[in-house]
Amino acid sequence: MRKAHIIRPGQAPEVIELPTTGDPSLFVGRWFITNVELWSDDVIHEFSPAELVIETDGLGSMRFIAVECDLDVIDCERDGRPAIEWSWHGWDDGHETSGRGWASLTDQGTLKGRIYFHRGDASDFAAELAPA
Repeated sequence: MRKAHIIRPGQAPEVIELPTTGDPSLFVGRWFITNVELWSDDVIHEFSPAELVIETDGLGSMRFIAVECDLDVIDCERDGRPAIEWSWHGWDDGHETSGRGWASLTDQGTLKGRIYFHRGDASDFAAELAPA
């Protein structure tokens, strides 16, 4: 098994074993989106902090720039790493929109993934777990 270092601000690093299959509990929590490939870092936080929230019941939410949406999350595996995939539906600057996305856990305990807008843009992103 691989090990990942989960670092929560203000807390000591925690080392966890990464299973070879998806485990949704690894992703539960609030993740601050730190980077979205298509937009600059200051723009993604323009209206509120950019975040991805994963709940224990397989639901969640995401917001960045003027996008606010609800997620339907499933666990999976990508390239031998635990991962999640989701469909999403919400609003982008007052316009109804939807899409899908995925994220996998890195050895550093961060998320790396991709967000897709239905019939529109697609962008890589990165996120860090928020303090508990």
